[in-house]
Amino acid sequence: MSNGTKTIIGILAIVVVVSIGMFTWMKVLHHTTSVHMVNHTPDSKVMKLSAEQYARQYKKDKTAADEKYVDTVVQITGTIKEIKDNEIILNTQYPIVVNMQKGVNLDRLKKGQAVTLRGFPIGLDPDQNVLVFKSAKLIK
Repeated sequence: MSNGTKTIIGILAIVVVVSIGMFTWMKVLHHTTSVHMVNHTPDSKVMKLSAEQYARQYKKDKTAADEKYVDTVVQITGTIKEIKDNEIILNTQYPIVVNMQKGVNLDRLKKGQAVTLRGFPIGLDPDQNVLVFKSAKLIK
């Protein structure tokens, strides 16, 4: 192998390692930022609506709903369809999958119960046809 080929392979390896590192750092930073926003946004700045209203807006106009809600803090109230691991699924026309913050105790919740959650909307997952929230906390 010539010195030129070794140099190119070395540069490509560095680019790959740096790219993976940047991707991982951005993912961690975004998660940390969303948890901070959910926990520290003043109540007066949080958008509040029912889970049904939220889902209806996505059904009507996904682009407009994304512009309005993605990367904000939203508080929704709805009925629990299912609880698994660290997520709650709310029963609406588009099920809403709410990924909870670490350490949130879901033991006292049950299917069919009304619940209010505050989280960081990601929008519609087109592969699963569900709306997704992350970094959520239980309000009541």
